[in-house]
Amino acid sequence: MKKDRYSLNDYLEKYLAFEVDFLTEELKDQIEVADDDCYMLCYGFCDEFGKLNFHVLGIGSDPSQCDKGLDKAVMLKSYLASQMLQYPFVEIVPSQQAQDKCEKYLNLKFPLADDDSLHIARRMPFFDDFRDVDYPDIVTAHLLDLDNSRSVRLQIVDARVPGIVVAKAVEDDEENKIKKGDLFNIFPSFFDREKIILALRKENVVVADMEGELLQVDDDLEKVLMTKIEETLEDIKVRLLNKEKYKC
Repeated sequence: MKKDRYSLNDYLEKYLAFEVDFLTEELKDQIEVADDDCYMLCYGFCDEFGKLNFHVLGIGSDPSQCDKGLDKAVMLKSYLASQMLQYPFVEIVPSQQAQDKCEKYLNLKFPLADDDSLHIARRMPFFDDFRDVDYPDIVTAHLLDLDNSRSVRLQIVDARVPGIVVAKAVEDDEENKIKKGDLFNIFPSFFDREKIILALRKENVVVADMEGELLQVDDDLEKVLMTKIEETLEDIKVRLLNKEKYKC
Protein backbone atom coordinates (compact mmCIF):
# COMPACT_ATOMS: atom_id res chain seq x y z
CA MET A 1 0.00 0.00 0.00
CA LYS A 2 1.34 3.40 -0.97
CA LYS A 3 -0.79 6.51 -1.19
CA ASP A 4 -0.53 10.21 -0.49
CA ARG A 5 -2.59 10.15 2.67
CA TYR A 6 -3.34 7.28 5.03
CA SER A 7 -6.12 6.88 7.54
CA LEU A 8 -4.93 6.10 11.05
CA ASN A 9 -7.01 2.92 10.81
CA ASP A 10 -4.73 1.76 7.97
CA TYR A 11 -1.77 1.27 10.26
CA LEU A 12 -2.52 1.75 13.98
CA GLU A 13 -2.24 -1.45 16.01
CA LYS A 14 -1.81 -3.63 12.94
CA TYR A 15 0.93 -5.97 11.79
CA LEU A 16 2.52 -4.43 8.72
CA ALA A 17 5.40 -5.48 6.49
CA PHE A 18 7.27 -2.45 5.17
CA GLU A 19 9.44 -2.64 2.09
CA VAL A 20 12.53 -0.80 3.34
CA ASP A 21 15.59 -2.38 1.79
CA PHE A 22 18.32 -0.15 3.23
CA LEU A 23 16.75 0.19 6.72
CA THR A 24 17.27 -3.50 7.44
CA GLU A 25 21.00 -2.80 7.21
CA GLU A 26 20.70 -0.88 10.50
CA LEU A 27 19.97 -4.15 12.31
CA LYS A 28 23.21 -5.95 11.44
CA ASP A 29 24.52 -5.45 14.97
CA GLN A 30 21.63 -7.55 16.31
CA ILE A 31 20.84 -10.20 13.68
CA GLU A 32 22.21 -11.58 10.45
CA VAL A 33 20.89 -9.60 7.48
CA ALA A 34 20.97 -11.11 3.98
CA ASP A 35 20.95 -9.07 0.78
CA ASP A 36 17.35 -10.00 0.03
CA ASP A 37 16.05 -9.17 3.53
CA CYS A 38 14.22 -6.04 2.48
CA TYR A 39 11.03 -6.31 4.57
CA MET A 40 10.42 -5.25 8.17
CA LEU A 41 7.52 -6.62 10.20
CA CYS A 42 6.29 -3.78 12.39
CA TYR A 43 3.51 -3.01 14.83
CA GLY A 44 2.23 0.56 15.16
CA PHE A 45 1.45 1.62 18.72
CA CYS A 46 0.82 4.86 20.61
CA ASP A 47 2.66 5.12 23.94
CA GLU A 48 1.43 6.84 27.11
CA PHE A 49 2.48 10.22 25.68
CA GLY A 50 0.50 9.67 22.47
CA LYS A 51 3.61 9.18 20.33
CA LEU A 52 3.14 6.65 17.53
CA ASN A 53 6.08 4.36 16.90
CA PHE A 54 6.46 1.43 14.56
CA HIS A 55 8.19 -1.32 16.55
CA VAL A 56 10.24 -3.78 14.47
CA LEU A 57 9.56 -7.41 15.40
CA GLY A 58 11.51 -9.12 12.63
CA ILE A 59 12.77 -8.95 9.06
CA GLY A 60 12.75 -11.21 6.01
CA SER A 61 12.84 -11.54 2.25
CA ASP A 62 9.04 -11.82 1.93
CA PRO A 63 6.23 -9.85 3.64
CA SER A 64 4.71 -13.01 5.11
CA GLN A 65 8.03 -14.47 6.30
CA CYS A 66 9.71 -11.81 8.43
CA ASP A 67 10.91 -14.38 10.95
CA LYS A 68 14.46 -13.19 11.59
CA GLY A 69 14.61 -11.59 15.03
CA LEU A 70 11.33 -12.93 16.37
CA ASP A 71 13.28 -15.06 18.84
CA LYS A 72 14.60 -11.92 20.55
CA ALA A 73 12.47 -10.66 23.46
CA VAL A 74 13.05 -6.99 22.66
CA MET A 75 12.03 -5.07 19.58
CA LEU A 76 14.87 -4.79 17.07
CA LYS A 77 14.28 -1.07 16.64
CA SER A 78 11.52 1.56 16.74
CA TYR A 79 10.78 4.25 14.17
CA LEU A 80 8.53 7.29 14.22
CA ALA A 81 5.44 7.14 12.02
CA SER A 82 6.77 10.00 9.87
CA GLN A 83 9.87 7.91 9.13
CA MET A 84 8.00 4.78 8.05
CA LEU A 85 4.89 6.00 6.26
CA GLN A 86 6.93 7.20 3.30
CA TYR A 87 7.50 3.54 2.38
CA PRO A 88 4.99 1.01 0.94
CA PHE A 89 3.55 -1.59 3.29
CA VAL A 90 1.08 -4.45 3.38
CA GLU A 91 -0.97 -5.77 6.28
CA ILE A 92 -0.24 -9.41 7.11
CA VAL A 93 -1.65 -12.15 9.30
CA PRO A 94 1.06 -12.53 11.99
CA SER A 95 2.42 -15.82 13.18
CA GLN A 96 1.72 -16.85 16.77
CA GLN A 97 5.39 -16.18 17.57
CA ALA A 98 5.08 -12.60 16.29
CA GLN A 99 1.88 -12.02 18.28
CA ASP A 100 3.38 -13.41 21.47
CA LYS A 101 6.50 -11.27 21.14
CA CYS A 102 4.49 -8.12 20.47
CA GLU A 103 2.04 -8.65 23.32
CA LYS A 104 4.72 -9.45 25.88
CA TYR A 105 6.77 -6.42 24.91
CA LEU A 106 3.88 -3.94 24.96
CA ASN A 107 2.37 -5.26 28.19
CA LEU A 108 5.74 -4.98 29.89
CA LYS A 109 6.75 -1.57 28.55
CA PHE A 110 3.37 0.21 28.27
CA PRO A 111 1.03 -1.38 30.85
CA LEU A 112 -1.03 1.81 31.31
CA ALA A 113 -1.08 3.09 27.73
CA ASP A 114 -4.30 1.38 26.64
CA ASP A 115 -6.99 4.07 27.03
CA ASP A 116 -10.44 3.06 25.74
CA SER A 117 -11.47 6.69 25.39
CA LEU A 118 -8.51 7.50 23.15
CA HIS A 119 -9.15 4.36 21.13
CA ILE A 120 -12.60 5.70 20.31
CA ALA A 121 -11.18 8.99 19.04
CA ARG A 122 -8.41 7.26 17.09
CA ARG A 123 -11.02 5.25 15.21
CA MET A 124 -12.77 8.42 13.99
CA PRO A 125 -11.58 8.84 10.38
CA PHE A 126 -12.87 12.41 10.15
CA PHE A 127 -9.90 13.58 12.22
CA ASP A 128 -7.29 11.95 9.95
CA ASP A 129 -6.74 15.00 7.73
CA PHE A 130 -5.95 17.12 10.79
CA ARG A 131 -3.74 14.77 12.82
CA ASP A 132 -0.08 15.17 13.66
CA VAL A 133 1.57 12.14 12.04
CA ASP A 134 3.77 11.26 15.01
CA TYR A 135 1.26 12.28 17.69
CA PRO A 136 -2.13 11.36 16.15
CA ASP A 137 -4.15 12.54 19.17
CA ILE A 138 -3.00 16.09 18.34
CA VAL A 139 -5.22 17.78 15.77
CA THR A 140 -5.35 21.23 14.20
CA ALA A 141 -8.68 22.97 14.85
CA HIS A 142 -10.26 26.39 14.34
CA LEU A 143 -10.91 28.18 17.61
CA LEU A 144 -14.37 29.68 18.01
CA ASP A 145 -13.52 32.37 20.47
CA LEU A 146 -14.38 36.07 20.55
CA ASP A 147 -13.27 37.91 17.41
CA ASN A 148 -10.96 35.43 15.75
CA SER A 149 -10.90 32.00 14.14
CA ARG A 150 -7.25 31.15 14.44
CA SER A 151 -5.85 27.63 14.10
CA VAL A 152 -4.89 25.92 17.34
CA ARG A 153 -3.20 22.61 18.11
CA LEU A 154 -5.18 20.50 20.56
CA GLN A 155 -4.61 17.03 21.98
CA ILE A 156 -7.66 14.79 22.27
CA VAL A 157 -8.01 13.47 25.82
CA ASP A 158 -11.56 12.10 26.09
CA ALA A 159 -14.29 10.81 23.78
CA ARG A 160 -16.40 8.67 26.12
CA VAL A 161 -19.56 10.79 25.92
CA PRO A 162 -21.27 10.27 22.52
CA GLY A 163 -20.92 13.35 20.33
CA ILE A 164 -18.54 15.14 22.71
CA VAL A 165 -14.77 15.07 22.18
CA VAL A 166 -12.61 16.86 24.75
CA ALA A 167 -9.15 18.15 23.88
CA LYS A 168 -6.49 20.19 25.64
CA ALA A 169 -4.13 22.88 24.41
CA VAL A 170 -0.63 21.53 23.79
CA GLU A 171 1.12 24.87 24.16
CA ASP A 172 0.70 28.40 25.48
CA ASP A 173 -0.77 30.89 23.01
CA GLU A 174 -0.75 34.44 24.35
CA GLU A 175 -2.41 35.88 21.25
CA ASN A 176 -5.45 33.64 21.75
CA LYS A 177 -5.23 33.80 25.56
CA ILE A 178 -4.71 30.06 25.75
CA LYS A 179 -2.63 28.29 28.36
CA LYS A 180 -1.20 24.83 27.94
CA GLY A 181 -3.72 22.35 29.31
CA ASP A 182 -6.82 24.52 28.74
CA LEU A 183 -9.79 22.32 27.82
CA PHE A 184 -11.93 22.56 24.69
CA ASN A 185 -14.74 20.66 23.04
CA ILE A 186 -14.09 19.94 19.37
CA PHE A 187 -16.66 19.27 16.67
CA PRO A 188 -16.11 17.72 13.21
CA SER A 189 -17.93 19.95 10.70
CA PHE A 190 -18.39 20.65 6.99
CA PHE A 191 -18.50 24.01 5.20
CA ASP A 192 -19.09 23.97 1.45
CA ARG A 193 -17.92 20.36 1.36
CA GLU A 194 -14.69 21.26 3.12
CA LYS A 195 -13.86 19.44 6.34
CA ILE A 196 -13.02 21.49 9.39
CA ILE A 197 -12.69 20.89 13.14
CA LEU A 198 -14.28 23.57 15.28
CA ALA A 199 -13.09 24.18 18.84
CA LEU A 200 -15.02 25.89 21.61
CA ARG A 201 -13.81 26.50 25.13
CA LYS A 202 -15.26 23.76 27.28
CA GLU A 203 -16.93 26.12 29.75
CA ASN A 204 -18.93 27.70 26.91
CA VAL A 205 -20.49 24.48 25.61
CA VAL A 206 -24.22 24.00 26.19
CA VAL A 207 -25.25 20.34 26.40
CA ALA A 208 -28.44 18.39 27.03
CA ASP A 209 -29.23 16.64 30.29
CA MET A 210 -30.27 12.98 30.51
CA GLU A 211 -33.94 13.85 29.76
CA GLY A 212 -32.91 15.60 26.55
CA GLU A 213 -33.72 19.13 27.73
CA LEU A 214 -31.20 21.94 27.38
CA LEU A 215 -29.47 22.93 30.57
CA GLN A 216 -30.33 26.48 31.57
CA VAL A 217 -27.85 29.23 30.75
CA ASP A 218 -28.00 32.97 30.95
CA ASP A 219 -29.97 34.33 27.94
CA ASP A 220 -27.58 37.22 27.31
CA LEU A 221 -24.58 34.91 27.42
CA GLU A 222 -26.21 32.50 25.00
CA LYS A 223 -27.02 35.30 22.54
CA VAL A 224 -23.45 36.60 22.66
CA LEU A 225 -22.03 33.11 22.13
CA MET A 226 -24.33 32.34 19.21
CA THR A 227 -23.53 35.67 17.55
CA LYS A 228 -19.80 35.12 17.91
CA ILE A 229 -20.08 31.54 16.62
CA GLU A 230 -22.05 32.64 13.56
CA GLU A 231 -19.56 35.42 12.79
CA THR A 232 -16.59 33.12 13.25
CA LEU A 233 -18.11 30.40 11.07
CA GLU A 234 -18.62 32.96 8.32
CA ASP A 235 -14.98 34.03 8.56
CA ILE A 236 -13.84 30.40 8.36
CA LYS A 237 -16.06 29.79 5.37
CA VAL A 238 -14.58 32.80 3.57
CA ARG A 239 -11.04 31.59 4.25
CA LEU A 240 -11.83 28.10 3.00
CA LEU A 241 -13.25 29.53 -0.21
CA ASN A 242 -10.26 31.88 -0.51
CA LYS A 243 -12.54 34.85 -0.97
CA GLU A 244 -12.70 38.25 0.60
CA LYS A 245 -15.63 38.91 2.87
CA TYR A 246 -16.58 42.15 1.07
CA LYS A 247 -15.96 43.22 -2.51
CA CYS A 248 -16.23 46.93 -3.43
